[in-house]
Amino acid sequence: MFRVVKEAEEELLAYPMKPTEIQPFDDLLRNIPSILRTKVREFLTEQRYDIVERLLFALPGLSNLNRLVTPNLNSQLCHKEIVDLTRSHVQKTRINVDSNWAERRYKELNENINDLKMMENYFKAYRNIFPSSWNDGIVQNIREEIESLGQNARKCVENKTIATREQDRFRHLFVQMGFVLVEMPLFKSFTKEVMANILESCLDSNWGYSYLFELGLSLQRGNENCSDDENRIAQVLVSDFSHFKEVLTMVWNQETCQKPVEDTVRDVVVQTRASKKAPCIEHIDIDREELLTSFKKFESEYKTFLGEYIKPDAELNILVQYVRSIAGKIGPLNCSIGWGTDTKDQITTILAGVFALFTVLKSGASYNRLESSEEANELGEKLLMKPHNIQVLTLLCMFGCGFPSRSSLESQLMQIRTGVGKS
Repeated sequence: MFRVVKEAEEELLAYPMKPTEIQPFDDLLRNIPSILRTKVREFLTEQRYDIVERLLFALPGLSNLNRLVTPNLNSQLCHKEIVDLTRSHVQKTRINVDSNWAERRYKELNENINDLKMMENYFKAYRNIFPSSWNDGIVQNIREEIESLGQNARKCVENKTIATREQDRFRHLFVQMGFVLVEMPLFKSFTKEVMANILESCLDSNWGYSYLFELGLSLQRGNENCSDDENRIAQVLVSDFSHFKEVLTMVWNQETCQKPVEDTVRDVVVQTRASKKAPCIEHIDIDREELLTSFKKFESEYKTFLGEYIKPDAELNILVQYVRSIAGKIGPLNCSIGWGTDTKDQITTILAGVFALFTVLKSGASYNRLESSEEANELGEKLLMKPHNIQVLTLLCMFGCGFPSRSSLESQLMQIRTGVGKS
């Protein structure tokens, strides 16, 4: 642009005019400083610092316009004003950093720091605009804050007596660290390490598992005396730390609505399409009593397996070998033949063994830890990851239970309504 302006200047100067005579484009050229100021404010607000940096680099060339305007254009003043605007924007952001830090508005503080980092990337060559690094002091302050919160929280769990007495204070300190964790991604790794170390220190004591379980429940349920933001952060912490996985399992069990199995069986609808050419829908009768009997058999064997193999010293390989031996006796099978009553009974036993193994592997350790704790032994049953009734019934239907007259498997499409425990 400035090259073109220079060429225009040379062309116009080739025809001298009187100093008082109005020259071509005077109005346009006189408005350039105002336009530049407006655009710089706009670019700074929109964080388009790359454009501002290019403009700062090109500003010295503005002097080429001075003699093209009557009276002469004051390019030095325009240059100074744009530099002042940019420096003022940097200073304002630094003030916001200090203000948001003082009031512990972590989300806004994180935005300010990211803004300063972007500005430093483009303006660091201009010491009169960006005289010092963005992290001058603030990083150390935040790290010291995290460490201080962590040290105070650790003091609250030095032993069982102190932990019981300082439970509310520990929760408050942990949530405060959670604000930094969630709202300041720049410090997430450091903060999470401090918080995880505190939780791990609790597990070094025999009372620690039940204490963390109670803490997790408190965080998940929220506190009516806390703000909405505090309760939101508390629930995020339960999801972020594996130390609270038992709480998530219990919440999953409690929030999943399961109808009584008898009601579910009664509401089962079986339909078939007559033919591809005439896709009309026909209803098929299902033996609900047989399906319910199969489920009761599954439930009984599942509980038996679970009671025997959830014990800490149980040998799960024995269960695995037992289930595999049953599967070996009835196989190989194909969909056309062999699916009689005896096979379906064996399938029920296999499902019971598979799901019992799943429950033990997924939640057996958590169950045993809570069962060994005097404070929380009544909660152990709620921690088990068990199959939902609708899931078991669906599998039983797929394997032909409920159709006693069939000795083969038909192609089927199972549909489970949302909200009844399919996930």
